[in-house]
Amino acid sequence: MKQTDRTVETDILVVGGSGAAVAAAVAARRHADENVRVTLVGKGKVGASGNAILAAAGISLDGPGAIEAGYDGDPSFTREVWYDQIIRDGFYLSDGKIARRYVEEGPGWVLDLVRWGTEAGHYFHFHPPANFFTSGTAIGAALVQGLSEHPGIDLLEDVAVTDLLIGEGRCVGAVGVDIYSGEILSISARSVVLATGGFQPYSFRCTVSDMTGDGPAMALRAGARVADMEFMLFLPGVAISPRIHRGSVFPGLVNVLARRIPGFPPPRVVNGGGDDILEKMPVGVQKMVNETGWLKLLSTYYWYREIDEGRGTENGGMRYSFAGLDREALTQGFGAMDGMMRIWYRDQWKYQGEDFSDLIETALSGGSWEVGSSCEYSIGGVVVDEDGRTDIPGLFAGGEAATGCFGAHRTYRALVEMLTTGGSAGREAARSMERGARIAPDTESLSRCLDRLVSPLERERGEDVRAVRDRIEEAADRGFGPLRNEEGISDCIHRTEDIRSNAVPAVSVKTTGRAYNPEWLEALSIENLALCLEAGARAALFRKESRGTHIRVDYPNVDHEQFLTRITFRTDGDQLVRGTMAPGLSGIDPPRAESMDVVGYAVECGRRMGILDDDTH
Repeated sequence: MKQTDRTVETDILVVGGSGAAVAAAVAARRHADENVRVTLVGKGKVGASGNAILAAAGISLDGPGAIEAGYDGDPSFTREVWYDQIIRDGFYLSDGKIARRYVEEGPGWVLDLVRWGTEAGHYFHFHPPANFFTSGTAIGAALVQGLSEHPGIDLLEDVAVTDLLIGEGRCVGAVGVDIYSGEILSISARSVVLATGGFQPYSFRCTVSDMTGDGPAMALRAGARVADMEFMLFLPGVAISPRIHRGSVFPGLVNVLARRIPGFPPPRVVNGGGDDILEKMPVGVQKMVNETGWLKLLSTYYWYREIDEGRGTENGGMRYSFAGLDREALTQGFGAMDGMMRIWYRDQWKYQGEDFSDLIETALSGGSWEVGSSCEYSIGGVVVDEDGRTDIPGLFAGGEAATGCFGAHRTYRALVEMLTTGGSAGREAARSMERGARIAPDTESLSRCLDRLVSPLERERGEDVRAVRDRIEEAADRGFGPLRNEEGISDCIHRTEDIRSNAVPAVSVKTTGRAYNPEWLEALSIENLALCLEAGARAALFRKESRGTHIRVDYPNVDHEQFLTRITFRTDGDQLVRGTMAPGLSGIDPPRAESMDVVGYAVECGRRMGILDDDTH
């Protein structure tokens, strides 16, 4: 049998390097005895890993909680209102207990994060009803500060965990590789928390490049279930061109802030023929786009309807047009944004380290920016309860790697979710940790993990890693995008099955040395990405309705009678086995008789929130 190079022993192993992982490690440290070892293992450096550092970062709490903390919060935005909106905006697929935990414990974590970030020298701007806005840089610094305030958390940075180890039916650790030395590590643990983030299988990305579903895929191979994999949240306003800015969310940030900075005229959103997209929306939809968290879903729906009907730009997007807008008002608006950039990033027009002065000049000259919608967040992940427990004893999950809080659609803050669900998982991992003799991994489990790890290095010839990644992205682009139909989804499944059955097992790498071999690591991660994509596509095919971010043009209506259920998957060998589970709502009776599409549902939510009048369409 293949051997590991080094064994690391700990009690609580947290896998991940961003917000959910830090929250899990901090919570475990707070609730564990002093002699319990807590170890955080991440692919990169804490504070410089994951998607949190890319956020145009907003975090929220309830209005009364903000007032109690000394801020000018809106007392009407109570935790009960918050909870009801999460459930309703999620199309009634949320796990009610997880959503309840979010609104009850989220405020404490938010205030912790604000304090950590302030201690690290960063600014958090409060805005009613109960929101803080800051930079992704500030979030990263806050996470580092939070760890520094909780001594006794060991760090294993630049280590890629590739699989979980199972012994006597429990999760007893993980296998990983030191990225720089190439050492293969066996990590022995009494409890394991997955906080590795989500998956983005598309070619057009606004996230970090390694959002490949590592946690959900590892959990699936170990015997846990995943759910809600069909629900992918897209972010409108991501730069398509010029190429130097491709994937940046800066244009979308401008569009949002222009609606919040007095006198700053927002760009017109136009299709490839110059038609104003907002004018094609009903009045109620326009109001929901301009004033609520439904902006992402509704904008993406209307944009892609134009694109699918051949009215997109040359690169398959829309344009933010500044033609005809008052130059002086634009100059003042961008000046106000410059002030924010100087506070958050300490440099003029360098948002997240990137210089956007060329886009500003284009806007001031009455030009346009080419933009699209890019997936920013995968709602699905590992099935957990409100304490982060999975189906496997000893294994927990939190953050974007897990699922349950947001149902079919997220309008509230993912940064709050990462802290809350990560914290719950870490706390329960400490409380329920087995304290007897260590359980060794089953020989079969260890052997299987090591075989998978080294196989790409041992194949002399095979499939090119980058080419396989491109095929996965093409399959997702063609059939698993924002607007779906049976033909496209079926094609995606067929392509992904072929990739998983034939291409992935034949992947080889050009450099066989283990020390700093990014191609090797990508060879391992694309297997995870393909597995997550197939689960998502199979769920999308089964769900013959539209709900949340899953929009079927061939089944446009929300069908509470048939599909008010969560779709799950587990593995049987290499095959995915589908199941279902109830959402687990408590205290809310979902509607049964309504017949409307996703847009109509959004308008109805606007009425219930008091944003729209009863006669608004």
